[in-house]
Amino acid sequence: MTTVDIQIIAYGVLGLVLIYWAKKRRFERTTAYGTEQFQSYRHKVCTRLIDALLWGLGLGGLLSAALLIFMEYAPAWGFLMLLLAAAFAFEQDNYSNLRGNNDRTH
Repeated sequence: MTTVDIQIIAYGVLGLVLIYWAKKRRFERTTAYGTEQFQSYRHKVCTRLIDALLWGLGLGGLLSAALLIFMEYAPAWGFLMLLLAAAFAFEQDNYSNLRGNNDRTH
């Protein structure tokens, strides 16, 4: 296990923890009727800002981990991406031929 693998795991876990924390904060504010309750408008704005920051940092951690994986293991991932792109193009072409919508745009 290299230092890059440790960074990938750390960024992934950090991202998951931050997203979980943001969702847990929102769940704890939700009443039995599904609405969120706040003490004041200022409290609502600050809380939503904190939740957005936690969500953004969590997604940033997950995207950083994914980017590091793609950069570290590029040969294997590159082949898989080409394979998936070819399968998607084949399936999309096959689907449009089966429906007979070759001249329509939607």
